[in-house]
Amino acid sequence: MEQSNQKINPRVISKRNAKQGIFPNRNPKVSVITMSYNMAEFLRDTMDSITNQSYDDFEHIVIDGASTDDTLQILKEYPHIRLISEKDSGSFEALKKGLALAKGEYILQCAVSDGYIDEHWIEKCVEALDRDKEVSLVWGLPRYMMKNNELGEISYPQFHNVLPPQKNEFIYYWLATNFWLPEGNFCGRRKVFEQCFPCHATEAIEPCFEFNYYFNTLGYLPYFLPTVANFGRLHDGQLGQKRTENGIASARLKNYLKKIKIYKRNIISKKIIHKYRNGAGEILPYEFSVKKFVSEYMFKRVNITTNMAMSLMVHFSFVNRKWPRVYNVGRKIFHKFL
Repeated sequence: MEQSNQKINPRVISKRNAKQGIFPNRNPKVSVITMSYNMAEFLRDTMDSITNQSYDDFEHIVIDGASTDDTLQILKEYPHIRLISEKDSGSFEALKKGLALAKGEYILQCAVSDGYIDEHWIEKCVEALDRDKEVSLVWGLPRYMMKNNELGEISYPQFHNVLPPQKNEFIYYWLATNFWLPEGNFCGRRKVFEQCFPCHATEAIEPCFEFNYYFNTLGYLPYFLPTVANFGRLHDGQLGQKRTENGIASARLKNYLKKIKIYKRNIISKKIIHKYRNGAGEILPYEFSVKKFVSEYMFKRVNITTNMAMSLMVHFSFVNRKWPRVYNVGRKIFHKFL
């Protein structure tokens, strides 16, 4: 996929495409949850990228942590949203609140300062999930955006020309690479999202890591859509940067990799029989092949993960040009558990 340094702003809403300012369906197909706190500078870009989606049958829930900047004033420009603004402990609590409010069959999360590049992204997600009941989650490629709206690299270069393993084949790739699905754009079935998302935040592991762990080990199937779906903005004061500086990020990553290593060992030794499930949680007839994993994935893991290490660390805001030390730390942890 072509990469450029062009600048991008979501389209300005006109009266024609503003969907009359509201989304009247009280039982929407999709719920989009935005966690917000003192990011008024980027808020309109995020909100417009969601409102301008070609798909109409969704609700937009904004959980704000009692922002003290212009956030609440700006949100008044978007009367269709469902808004809660009160102090909370951070993005984990905010997302839990959003899930409790959500009415949609499918769930997406879009943090403030991020947004969607593909204006048909929600529509594509719905079509894919409606079409294949075996699939529980769909995802696309993320792209990075600088503070000044300059687009950076498209993530996961290993998938720019070759599709990743799909559905029941994905578990082999996950076990070999420790890959985590990009929470900035993935769309999942609500019941699966609630089952795999952690009930309580802990210091041991990052919530998105825990979601990925349970999603894969419970046997749910993801499906990749070949498009640049969203942008994740890099800016000062990001949570990932703070967690890197105080050592929390590396500790949580280490715990995530350790859990996968244990699960992989148990599968190979056949202490655990991996089961596959459809979107309703029903067991599927697919069988995990230890022979296939060992011959096709396990001994190729170094080549696979070497290409992935940087893009994975960048995706979770653990590294950019300002924080080269983080990549070195993450790479050492990453390869230790291969």
